[in-house]
Amino acid sequence: MLISPPIYRSTFPISCNERFKQQLLEKGLQLPPSVADASLKRQCEYLAGRYCATDSLSKAGLSLPIEIGIGTHGSPIWPQGFIGSISHCEDLAASVVMPKASSNSTIGLDIERVMTAEVAKEVESRILFGKDRDHQSAFDNFEQFLTTLFSAKEALYKAIYPQAKKVLEFDNAQLEAVYPEENRLTLSLTTSINKHLPQGRLFSVEYRPIDRDKVETLVIVE
Repeated sequence: MLISPPIYRSTFPISCNERFKQQLLEKGLQLPPSVADASLKRQCEYLAGRYCATDSLSKAGLSLPIEIGIGTHGSPIWPQGFIGSISHCEDLAASVVMPKASSNSTIGLDIERVMTAEVAKEVESRILFGKDRDHQSAFDNFEQFLTTLFSAKEALYKAIYPQAKKVLEFDNAQLEAVYPEENRLTLSLTTSINKHLPQGRLFSVEYRPIDRDKVETLVIVE
């Protein structure tokens, strides 16, 4: 992606079965109480995401064992000096980490399967707000547009959660511009969240297709 390194990225395929779960537990990963009673699917997704995060931090130079805590709403607590983000989409988990440049530095990663026409029609009214529809023509089709925008907002909300301290809604950001030649778009906040996140603040989000049927988005907030 276009955002300058050092960004350390890892991916890992997910299989939702007991054998997969046990293999990751044998690698030293653990299920916290909040996940231990969850469905097998949720447990496998959690473990795969944490495996990616550990691998990313190892690539960044940290020595094993690496502890990644779990915070409010299940958000990861990264080792001191690093920021990171985890995402998973059905059969794929991924993570990114990078050194923390300042006290307000955060990063958000999201992966989504491209919506079918039926799903896109069903959910568009819950995702599109403000200027969002003005930029639909920058994409090959409506499903690609809506999935990319959905993912971009998810990535942004993940990134600013440590500052916002709350889960944001899809109308809290809108699409301002799309640069297809750069695989990049710009979102703005439609409401003021705090002094670091005022209404109108702009964020650059990168996007790209992966695995033919998925979209990945990434945003860094300084």
